[in-house]
Amino acid sequence: MTVVFQHKPATRAALLLALIGVGLVAWMTGVDPAEAVPAPAIAVAATAAGLGLILVATMLLWWSRPGGRPAGMRDPVTGLYTAAYIDEALPGLMARDDRAGDSSLFLVRVGIDSIGEVRRRYGRQAENLVLAAVARHIRSQAREEDLPAEPDAQGFEIFLHCAEIDQARAFCRRLTTLLSNEQLYLQGDVVKVSVSMAVTVRQLGETLEALQLRGIREFVRANSQGQDHDQGSALTSPLSDPLEHRQLQRMKDR
Repeated sequence: MTVVFQHKPATRAALLLALIGVGLVAWMTGVDPAEAVPAPAIAVAATAAGLGLILVATMLLWWSRPGGRPAGMRDPVTGLYTAAYIDEALPGLMARDDRAGDSSLFLVRVGIDSIGEVRRRYGRQAENLVLAAVARHIRSQAREEDLPAEPDAQGFEIFLHCAEIDQARAFCRRLTTLLSNEQLYLQGDVVKVSVSMAVTVRQLGETLEALQLRGIREFVRANSQGQDHDQGSALTSPLSDPLEHRQLQRMKDR
C-alpha cells in the first residue's frame, strides 16, 4: 500500500493556489495590454502574482510527497519524524482506514534496554549516540508509507502500514538482527545495544492517543512477563509499575 499524499491540508491548499494562479495568468495573457480594462501595470502585476502562486503551489506539492517533508519535521538527533508531525499526519490516515472499514496500522514500541544507565554513566552525548544508532537501523527498515517517530523518554514508536501482523513481526525480527551486531565504544568501554519490542494492532475507531497508551501498556506487560510479545528480541529489562505510571502520564501531558 502506497500513500501518495500524507499531508492532505497542504495538498488541498496547493491545488487551490495553483488554480487561482493559472486563472490569473490565463486571464492576463488573453487581454491586449493596450485595450486592457485594468491598467497595463496592474495586468503585469496580476500575471506575476499568478506565476508566484503557481510556484508556491509547486513547493507545497513537493513537500507533501512521501520523503519530501521539510527538514523541520525531522528530529535532528535521530532523523525520525517529530512528535508534532506524527500528531498531524496520523489522524487523517486513521480516518481513511475507518472509512474503508479495515485497519492497516500497527504500532511497534521499541525500548532500549538500560538506556538510563548509559545516560548516568556516560552522559547525554553518549545517550544520543545510542539513540542515533538504533534510529539508523529503524530508518533502514521503514518504508515510505511508514512513520517512525522520534524517541520519547523510554524509546521509539514506529507506525507501520501492513496488510497483516506477520509483516510487523518480520520488521521486528529484521531490526533485532541488525541491532544484535551493533556495538558502540563509549569512553573506552564496548557497549552492546539491545532492545525490547511489542506490536499493537490499531482497532477501528481508536484515536492516536488511545493507541499510544495501549501500546505502552502492552509493552510494559510484555516486559513484566519477561517474554517476547509479537517480536523477535529478548526482553531483558523489566519495567516497574511506577515506571508505567510515569509513561502513561507523559502521554497524557503531551
